[in-house]
Amino acid sequence: MNHTTETKETETNHLDIPISETAAEPATEAAATVDPIAELQQRIERLTADLAQERDKRLRALADYDNYRKRSQSDWQRMIAIAGERIIKQLLPVLDDLERTLQQTNGPAESNAVRTAMEMSLRKLSASLQAEGLAVIEALGQPFDPRWHEAVSEVNDPAQPDGVVTREVEKGYQLGGKVLRHSRVIVNRRVAEIASEENG
Repeated sequence: MNHTTETKETETNHLDIPISETAAEPATEAAATVDPIAELQQRIERLTADLAQERDKRLRALADYDNYRKRSQSDWQRMIAIAGERIIKQLLPVLDDLERTLQQTNGPAESNAVRTAMEMSLRKLSASLQAEGLAVIEALGQPFDPRWHEAVSEVNDPAQPDGVVTREVEKGYQLGGKVLRHSRVIVNRRVAEIASEENG
């Protein structure tokens, strides 16, 4: 009986050893194939790439917003300039009327108080428009320039150089370098020079 007991113990021991060794081998192989450091490095690389992508998206969004803000500001300033230009254009006839009225009230019968009030109104209006950038286009005595002047007539004055503005019919104005209204002028054109140009 002892012999049978010994055999059973040996078989059990013999079976226990191979079973525990076989189970340990796959665990070691699995641990060897999955390196935790390599896995962490891969995860860090993925997260770093995601972070860079998100940062790039954020920078693009900020740049788009900055461009939108600048474009909106530019559009707003352009709209204000256009509105100001329209208002000033509408005030030019008022300015002209005041100037013409003052030219007509030079007679002794006119009241000095009325003339003084009109001169004051004209100065205030002119100053307000100039503060907004309105400037008179110089015409009298200047060479005719179609960019600034509109010729309504010609005269033949031998005492004046050819092509010079001899009289201003209506003042011209510019706003910020842009012509609002051309100066309507009379230009000197010497007849003798015209005849020699035609014959020559």
